[in-house]
Amino acid sequence: MKWIVSVLDILIFIWAVLAMLRFLLQKGGLPYNHPLASFLYRSTQWIVGEVRKIIPPMKGWDTAIPMSVFLIFLLYEFLKLIISLFHMNISLNVPSLVVGTLLIVILKVVSTFIYAFWCELIMRYLLQNNSKDIQLLQACDFSVKQVLSPFNARYKPILIAFIICTIWVLVVYPNLMYEVQRYMLS
Repeated sequence: MKWIVSVLDILIFIWAVLAMLRFLLQKGGLPYNHPLASFLYRSTQWIVGEVRKIIPPMKGWDTAIPMSVFLIFLLYEFLKLIISLFHMNISLNVPSLVVGTLLIVILKVVSTFIYAFWCELIMRYLLQNNSKDIQLLQACDFSVKQVLSPFNARYKPILIAFIICTIWVLVVYPNLMYEVQRYMLS
């Protein structure tokens, strides 16, 4: 049973990163007929289309995409919580479990955005030396500038963003998840 949950965790996380990559590249103006945009659209539209009916885009950002990621994580984490509560014979503090689950969902949404941004930074770096896919490079450039625009960094903002994303992926996210899970069980 644990291996099924582990596989589902990985598959849902990968799907969420793809959705967030769609979010970034769509803001970057990647044409829908581009193969990557088409793949991302087909793999995420089943829920984004439904959420978009309720939540319209804001200032050029398709807010239905991160909200879809949030909803998928929320449903999945609460389903895991309910199933685990039925299998445990100990009394747990249900409010702390609910708060902890919400914190995990928020951490996962933020983390998928950072992973997608990290992937976009890597794609941008690789495409700079290869002019075969100029549309993807332009979309990456534009969305990276949009994400980094509030920070107005003087010294190589893309390098700084890459370092921050790397630190998040390797250090911060795993430690935060551990602390939240410890909080839930205390």
